[in-house]
Amino acid sequence: MRARHGLSMFLLAICIPAALAQEPTIKVETHLVGLTFSVRNPQGLLVTGLGRDDFSVYEDGAPQRISLFSRESNLPLTLGLLVDASESQDNFLKQHLQPGMTEPT
Repeated sequence: MRARHGLSMFLLAICIPAALAQEPTIKVETHLVGLTFSVRNPQGLLVTGLGRDDFSVYEDGAPQRISLFSRESNLPLTLGLLVDASESQDNFLKQHLQPGMTEPT
């Protein structure tokens, strides 16, 4: 009897932390979802002039109604620039500095 009780306590100690570590599932219902996209042709050029009737949207295989459709050409753009200015790039940077530019520090 004592061995069974000890085994139960050991299993309980292992199972509880695993159960607590799981993320809770949150389910919500929404009636409007925003999609932002761009369309390019096989040559990589932007395709313009498309309208609501040129698209189909499906969710889990079921067609969805497009409630709102608009073309946006003035969206914010975020860019990141990474420059390797380490000592290993000194020769490259010195070759490409323009007159009047200061060397990186």
